[in-house]
Amino acid sequence: MNPLLSAREAQIVEFASQGMTDLRIASELGISAATVASYWARIRSKLGVTSRTHAVALHLQSNAAKTRRSSRGDESILATMRQVLDQNPDPFMILTESGTLTYANRAFVEAAHGGEKYSGEVPLRKVVSNEAACEHWQARVEETLRDQSYHTYPEAPGVPGLESQKVVCYPAGKAKDGRALVAAMFLLLL
Repeated sequence: MNPLLSAREAQIVEFASQGMTDLRIASELGISAATVASYWARIRSKLGVTSRTHAVALHLQSNAAKTRRSSRGDESILATMRQVLDQNPDPFMILTESGTLTYANRAFVEAAHGGEKYSGEVPLRKVVSNEAACEHWQARVEETLRDQSYHTYPEAPGVPGLESQKVVCYPAGKAKDGRALVAAMFLLLL
């Protein structure tokens, strides 16, 4: 549990990390949807995040870091993260330190590429619209990994459909092969 959060706030984040909607969380806890929304406002404030998706991603990242599991367990965590992120409205992608896209949620795929699915690892150049944007994103990945901290940028250059959105980049652990990962979340609901 995050020490910044109350037990109820932590419970709400945990339920959201299991893929529950706010209405389902309200029903599960016997409270109103408006009360859940007010909890989310406090959670975002305490964690310094701007969206539900970001709070859930932090929660999942924290849980993964606390527990060393077998590769089967790691696959389970990854599958859960993907399921949760696919259900969230904020576009989200994960890049390797070399700038290769390893994951994009449904919202990203729909907003940026009209539903064109990615399979496996995709060079960043196939995701963004031009070489300058590719270099810009690579610099963001390198900056995030160098500082090992969150960075918020005012726009997402070269990503069709998302260029004018704010984006948060943060370290997201390591891939099985040891490559560092950076998550990029596009903030549509500011």
